[in-house]
Amino acid sequence: MPIKATSTSTRPSTNVAYHIDDFSNSFDVFSYMENTYGTTGKLLATSFDNSDVLTNVWTEWWDSMESLNEFLADTVLNQGLIERNLHREANNIQTTYTTEEVPIDAVPVGVFHKN
Repeated sequence: MPIKATSTSTRPSTNVAYHIDDFSNSFDVFSYMENTYGTTGKLLATSFDNSDVLTNVWTEWWDSMESLNEFLADTVLNQGLIERNLHREANNIQTTYTTEEVPIDAVPVGVFHKN
């Protein structure tokens, strides 16, 4: 059954930047993500909402919990995730992460994309 994973981050003010790094924005990392998870059908769709200037919501729909766990344990991506989490902690950016099973018809039509 598909998994909807939602990460909601709230920064204390607009003076605090979200973590934007060269690692996650590099073409090599984007290509790796797309080839490892997007084109293989493991990552079904993504969406990003930052309509509230203090809060951003990143949602991913995965084909299974196994695929999501593979992504979370991916050693190629792990350093970037660690750096992001350290930035959040150092800047008091509060983050919640939820996962839930959803029916396949609740998964939006979409492909992996870079914002």
